[in-house]
Amino acid sequence: MVWRPREAAFQDIGEGITKVAKMHLKKLREQKTSEEWLLEGNLYSSIDKYEDAFIAYDHALALDPTNASAYNNKSWIFNKLERYEEALAMSEQALLLDPQFSTAYANKILALNSLGKH
Repeated sequence: MVWRPREAAFQDIGEGITKVAKMHLKKLREQKTSEEWLLEGNLYSSIDKYEDAFIAYDHALALDPTNASAYNNKSWIFNKLERYEEALAMSEQALLLDPQFSTAYANKILALNSLGKH
């Protein structure tokens, strides 16, 4: 029997733990509801992690394509990033799903004004 250096053994253990943790994280992510994804997106958005927020909102929409809040929140981020055409499209989708959604109207107006289409 050949004994390996202690550092190598600990490295192998650490890699094994990382793999297990990643598997559990993936499983947890697969079990989230649309609303939980929406909340995660809101959290990411609140700390300016927009790419992560978009991913979370897309997961929310994959589970519930009628989630007007996810479209509206994507619209808000697009406005912040000065991507006004995309902001307009997202706000319009939110309004198709919920014509009474006042925040979606605000995002739409902001995008229109920024595009000079007011």
